[in-house]
Amino acid sequence: MLVTITCEFISFLFIFVIFCSFLIRNKNTSDESIFFFRMIIITIIGLLLEIFATFTIAYRDQVPILNNVINRLYLASIPLIMLQISSFIIFLNNDELKINNKKGIILRRIMEITCTIVIIIDMFLPIYYSNNLYGDRFGVYTDGIGVTFAIIYGIVLFFVDLIACIRYRNFYSKQRILCLIFYFILLVVGITARI
Repeated sequence: MLVTITCEFISFLFIFVIFCSFLIRNKNTSDESIFFFRMIIITIIGLLLEIFATFTIAYRDQVPILNNVINRLYLASIPLIMLQISSFIIFLNNDELKINNKKGIILRRIMEITCTIVIIIDMFLPIYYSNNLYGDRFGVYTDGIGVTFAIIYGIVLFFVDLIACIRYRNFYSKQRILCLIFYFILLVVGITARI
């Protein structure tokens, strides 16, 4: 448990420092700033929900309703984070597919509607809690069809992002390409570890 909570808390602090730095240093209102702001806010909320979910799962017998609500909200944050990352990858610095042109607006609406449908469906799919090999109170994780459904959505968006990166590669700077490579590696490792 200590390792899990420590990693989650360090992640939260790291993202929070980035967020504070962004607020202090960023003075423009470009699409990139707006996307980044949305992405970091949703990530902070997701990390807080993950930290709370770790505690509520540990005490799920004492707080079953709160545990279910927090874990459902945490699961809902995953598609939202993935949507923000995909939007960031697909629309920014893309001369062919701008967020405000007709094609961009249609694609963005399709992505938002799909994400909303995934979240709504996921709220009603069954989830359960499995013990890890150590069997301690905090060695429990969320599993079930609801989690699998969120992972499948993440995998689909992964391929959408990958296709967008290949198709629009000429619009990305070297720094953004390095960030995208790092993102794809982390996503593959995360999904593989979860499976």
